[in-house]
Amino acid sequence: MWFMFTLITFCCWGIADLFYKLGNKEEYSHVKTGIIVGFVMGIHAIIYLIVNKVNINFVNNQIYNCMNSHYNSNNYTCFNMRILFFVT
Repeated sequence: MWFMFTLITFCCWGIADLFYKLGNKEEYSHVKTGIIVGFVMGIHAIIYLIVNKVNINFVNNQIYNCMNSHYNSNNYTCFNMRILFFVT
């Protein structure tokens, strides 16, 4: 069963990539594509949460946000250190 879904996903991804490349004539088309993909993924996530009646635990959400902020600040610091290293 999972193999069928894998093949469908593979084909849909390839078709979408083909249309993204064909429609890439405008200056900011990549931004539009990113926004639309994010919007569709957000709608899918909301529908998934509602249909499967997923309980949202806000404590886990707070822990995730704290860890995510540490991860992002670490990446930002490492990126700045790399720039300073190459500039000097």
